[in-house]
Amino acid sequence: MALENVLFDSFRADTGRRTRYIQTEDGAIIVNDQDRAQILADNARQRSMFDKWRAYKANVSDAPGQVMTHIARIPMADYYHAERLGITRDPARLRAWLNRRDTRAFRVDDCRKL
Repeated sequence: MALENVLFDSFRADTGRRTRYIQTEDGAIIVNDQDRAQILADNARQRSMFDKWRAYKANVSDAPGQVMTHIARIPMADYYHAERLGITRDPARLRAWLNRRDTRAFRVDDCRKL
């Protein structure tokens, strides 16, 4: 059995994020967790109110490219994981990642393919 010693433990109730610094026999580990239930419930609420026609009209207005449509809200722990995999640095990979069935809960738009 590995011996673990928690040197630092921080929890923020407003964001649901928890960071722990754990010293083990093999070295140190930093663990980032987040309670995603509140964020996913809010994403579902925003998704139910999404108006695709208003977003379309805003994006093809007189100044194309000047208006942005909010398409996703990603919990920080999942964002850090995607960043470690290099997904966030490549727009095509990020769009493909957000189109996957297991990450579709992060979307706040109508979940059409990006």
